[in-house]
Amino acid sequence: MFDKPMSFSGKHADYLRHLAPSKKAGESKIQRSTIFASNIEVLKAAPVVGFLFERMGEVDHDNSITANTIFLEQVLKIQKSLMQNYRLIMLLHDKDKTSVDERINRAFRYDRQPDKRSYGDKVFEQYMLGGIEVLYEELIEGKDSLDEDVRGVAEFLMTCQNMFGSKFSMDRIDQLCSNSRI
Repeated sequence: MFDKPMSFSGKHADYLRHLAPSKKAGESKIQRSTIFASNIEVLKAAPVVGFLFERMGEVDHDNSITANTIFLEQVLKIQKSLMQNYRLIMLLHDKDKTSVDERINRAFRYDRQPDKRSYGDKVFEQYMLGGIEVLYEELIEGKDSLDEDVRGVAEFLMTCQNMFGSKFSMDRIDQLCSNSRI
């Protein structure tokens, strides 16, 4: 699993370009500062955000937007994180409708059985796309300046704190920010 390039089309390709800086030479517009340093950082966070915000997206096949492909070497760098997120989501998705045994099977036992794993792969992809949508809407959409970007991040963190209460620590976020390179 997670051993091939990942390609995003339509609005999700565009959203990724806004969430992370473009490395593409000759980019036509000036890239604004972004929250994420690269697409792979977005991909590590997106499935969890999609799951926590209960947002499942659908593949957008708008061919007028250039696809955004994350090459295999980049996917392999985050393969462990993607696998961990996949397993957690499989364990928690549909917990009220699906037996714990079946959720364990989806999380751990179907890795080498693509036909049985296809349901889990689709669910994970939908949460990833939904997470990309949430991140774009909360952090980018409608913001035209650095001040608005900063306000958007602060509002997003407050939304998370309100949703998750004491489980979400602003002190922990402050610590992570001070340790970051930004």
